[in-house]
Formats: sequence, C-alpha cells, structure tokens
Amino acid sequence: MKYVSNIISIMKKEFLHILRDKALFSIIVIAPLLMSAIVSGVYIKHKTVEIPIVVYDQSKSDLSRMIIRSFDDSERLNVVKNVESYSEMKEWLDSEKAYTAIVIPEDLKEKIKSGRSTDVAIIINGTNILITNTVATSTSQIVQTISSSITLKIIEGTGVSKKKAYEAVTAINFRSRTWYNPTTSYLFFMILGLIGTIMQQTIFLGTAISIVKERERGSWNMLVLAGLKWYELFIGKFLVYFLIFSIDMIILYYYALNILNVPMIGSAGLFFITMLLFCAVIIFLGMIFSIIVNNSIQAIQYAMIIAVPSFMLSGFTWPIFAMPDFIQKISYSLPLTYFLNTIKMQSMMGAGYDYCKDDLKALLLFMIFAGLIAALGISIKYKTE
Repeated sequence: MKYVSNIISIMKKEFLHILRDKALFSIIVIAPLLMSAIVSGVYIKHKTVEIPIVVYDQSKSDLSRMIIRSFDDSERLNVVKNVESYSEMKEWLDSEKAYTAIVIPEDLKEKIKSGRSTDVAIIINGTNILITNTVATSTSQIVQTISSSITLKIIEGTGVSKKKAYEAVTAINFRSRTWYNPTTSYLFFMILGLIGTIMQQTIFLGTAISIVKERERGSWNMLVLAGLKWYELFIGKFLVYFLIFSIDMIILYYYALNILNVPMIGSAGLFFITMLLFCAVIIFLGMIFSIIVNNSIQAIQYAMIIAVPSFMLSGFTWPIFAMPDFIQKISYSLPLTYFLNTIKMQSMMGAGYDYCKDDLKALLLFMIFAGLIAALGISIKYKTE
C-alpha cells in the first residue's frame, strides 16, 4: 500500500536527518543516556551514609566509649574525630568537615551510677535538610539502643526499687540542637541555590545567543571594516553583560534576603564579591560557548542539556561525599558547585573569608582560565568571520 511506503520513506529520511545533525543526534540519543546515567549515579547509594561526626568526650570513661562506638557502628554515621575542646568542635562544624557533634558531659558515669539522669548533647549542622533529617533519625534509633542497654545493666542489680528502675529507664537524655537552620526551613535551604542555578543558565544562554546572533547576521564584518580591534569587542561586550547580569543577581538576592527573609548572617560585602566572581565566570563560559556553536538554535539546545545536571551535581541538594567518586570529580569541575557552597556558608552559617577562601580561589581560577580561553576564541573568530 502506498501510504505504508510513504511512512517508511519519511521514517528513513528522519533517521538520516538525525544521524547527519550532530546537535540533534546528541540531544535525542546521547544526552538522554548520558544524563540518565549521571543523575541516577548520584543516588546510587539510595541513602546518605557515613555522615562525618565529631565527638567531644569530656567523660573519657568506659560508658562514654560505649556511646561513641554505638554512633560509629551506625551505617549512616561515621566518627571522624575526637575533639578536645568546644572551640575545636565548632571549627569542625563551621568548616563542614563534620555535620554533627556529640558532646558527652564530664560527670556522665558518676550520675549514672548514682541513679541520676544526665544530658548528652547532639549538635547538628542544619544547613542541609537531607543530612539533618538523616542524622535525627539515626541518632534517635541509637539513643533508644543505648538507653535500653544502660537500663538493663542497672536493673541487673538486686533490690532495685520502682523509683530506681524508673530513673534507670531515663538514665540518659539526649537533647538535639540544630545549628544554622534551627527551623529546618526548606525555603532557606533551597532558594539561594535555585536563584544561583537560574542565573547561571540565564547568563550562560543570554551571552552565548547574543554573540551567536551577531555572527549569524555578519555584524562582525562591519566592525572589522570600521577598524575595531578584537580585544575592544571582547572587553566592551564583557562589561555590558557583567553590568546587566550583576544588577539582575543583586535584585534577585535582595528579594530572597529581604522579602523572603532568607538569613544573611555573614558579610554582605563578601557575598557581593562571590556573586560578581560567579557572574564573570559564567559570562566567559557563555562567550566560549558562542564560539563553539554554529547558530542560536544549537546554543539553546545545548544550554538546556547543561542546566539540570549542573544543579543536581553541585552538591546543594545531595551531598557530594555521598556520590560515587567519578561523579564527585564532575561536581568539583563545575563553578556552580563552589558558588552554591560558599553562599550557603555565608548566608546561613556566617562564614567569613577563612572558611570560604578555597571556594573563592576556585572561582577566581575559573574566571582567569575561562577568560583567557574566551579571549583567544573571540580573537580567532573575529579575524576569520
């Protein structure tokens, strides 16, 4: 039948079209496979395991060691350090080398022996909701096990009165406190990251499409005839985009901090510098991208592929340490990873330069490296257009 042969002809033509169009082939065939593999790989462990915790053991008794072992034996928790002071404990939490601290009082054993209750503090870094919830659930289970064990040991003695038995049941009271995001607000946790991701895509795509369209129209030929140098074009374009997108970012973050009341505990100046660095990095990447693609349609297609994975791999919603090693390497190659981490620390934890310097240095290196490549690419294209 003729209509069947026509359908087959159209199908053959469409297959050939997809195979010949590299951009279309990448989007239809390669991108879904690659993105699915990477995104599913992020959650391959199904749950957050071995969350690093520190212990401030002031008791240093056999009972306190038993408590520490109980936490360390948990699949989801990992005791990475026994600190010797409150300031050292705070430093580990502030630097996010650990996300939870267990504080055991000096008189733990004496109070238990005398039948009195005592408090063991569990301090949680609440900037990541996923980690907070995981730690809260895990510690609750561990506490029940420890309390039952201590209760049994006390009741093993003879002649225990009802009052004594009741005191034994409540021998240890674990009191949990969440730092940095005590209300565990999902808004505080998500909004800064979402704005950063939206701005990344806007800056990246806006810069790329603008330059690509000029190339498509042949506008650069007129600039060459007018005697303009490539570096004048490069600097002029960068300054325009830098000014526009910097204002956009300031407006959006002002909205988040003042209208939505997202906390800003740290330095507003350092926060502003971080935004400017990130803005410059993405503009340069957009310029590089505009040199690679052939037209604005390709720019939009490829930019859409980049958007979602970069946010998911940035470590903002799912901790990087819980990802497979090869995906961690991808995460640390993204400017968004360093930007989102440092603005979270600045806004919610009040982190200063000392705690953010590694992220800021990474953004600075990204800016220098991307800027040099962008300048080189613009100079070559400008001379050959």
